[in-house]
Amino acid sequence: MLSLFSIVLAISGIFFAIFSWHGPVSLLFSIVVGLFGTRMFVLWLGATQPAQKNPVTARPPWVRSIPASDTWHLPVLAPGRPRGPHPHSIPSPDPAMTAILPQSSYPLDYMQQTTSPGIDSSYNPHIAATIAMNVPIDEDPMFQVDEPVPGTQCFILPKEGELMFECQDRYALNGKRGRYAVANGVAGSFVPGPWARIICKNFVERGGDFASEEEFKSWLVACSQQWHMWMEQRWVPTMNALRARDGDKPGDWSEEILQGAQATLIGCSVLPGSPVRKTKPAIRVFAIGDSEFFLFRPHPDNGWMLVKCFPYTGSHQFGSHPNTLMTLPQADLLERAWVLHQTTSINAQPGDRIILASATLAQWLLRQVEQNTSIWVPFLNITDPKEFEYRMRHELHAGRIQDDDLTVLSIAVR
Repeated sequence: MLSLFSIVLAISGIFFAIFSWHGPVSLLFSIVVGLFGTRMFVLWLGATQPAQKNPVTARPPWVRSIPASDTWHLPVLAPGRPRGPHPHSIPSPDPAMTAILPQSSYPLDYMQQTTSPGIDSSYNPHIAATIAMNVPIDEDPMFQVDEPVPGTQCFILPKEGELMFECQDRYALNGKRGRYAVANGVAGSFVPGPWARIICKNFVERGGDFASEEEFKSWLVACSQQWHMWMEQRWVPTMNALRARDGDKPGDWSEEILQGAQATLIGCSVLPGSPVRKTKPAIRVFAIGDSEFFLFRPHPDNGWMLVKCFPYTGSHQFGSHPNTLMTLPQADLLERAWVLHQTTSINAQPGDRIILASATLAQWLLRQVEQNTSIWVPFLNITDPKEFEYRMRHELHAGRIQDDDLTVLSIAVR
């Protein structure tokens, strides 16, 4: 309004300067005022137009304080690196230490992409970064696990002697949607635990199967963006804060992040049966890699019998190089993931038991069934996490299972 008013006054000044012969000075002054008012009006119009979605290249960093805590361990293993104390295990920072969180270089429409259907919006890196540095990284929501819902049992166990924070497996469940998932992070890839969490969580947030290749690729790219955003706004700043506390220069993990994380995925959706419509429970399974689906049915002798396993049917099929989902959103890798994924549909019965298991535990379970042992039968009835740990450690010391992260999700079919 002020700029328009100045334009009107300038036009009036020009008119009177011409016809009342006030001289060239008044005319020049009126023209300058008019140009200034016009410029301000044009700038206002530009400010009210929708912002163009360009990459953010330079914005002020965020600064957050980091409280002290116990020693932190990073879930990072390079290929071929021997186990033992982690090379990035560093004592916690001092209470007064701060870390700089740079703004993201991802497009401004990232928020829209990560909150689209089928993508978990409960943990958004843009929002989490504003509070993430107020808690130790091992207490970050990315490393938390879902609580069981009625009819489910969830067990996750890291390698012997390691912390839960270092576990590279993750699971997720959505009882309302009847969707469940277990992901096995690949050792040797870069920070695979959070990647396993992201693909699990986003799988169970979906309302159905992937209707097309394009839908699957879009979903996987959005998952990849979440991982990269979390690494950029949470992991890297935390690591650099720890380095700064020790007097070291900021680290450069760009090559490692570019190579990224990998994980296998086994997920299923369960549609309950209907006595009225006389339909049986239906299960739809999605798999990529060597995480495994099992369907057990009560045995007449108060035991269990294996009805279906997928994608592997024998313990000999497990290998050291499974197919994986990767954080690198490269066209050929997205195409490869779509081509290699497997699905199956299964009719179940009320009282059946679904088991989703990470690779090492799945291979152990399938081997015990093949050898017709009775060791695995009580395993399906475990409800106490301490009992689960006791039995798995016993199997480890007996030489029947490898020392690996172990995850199992048990779902009762109703």
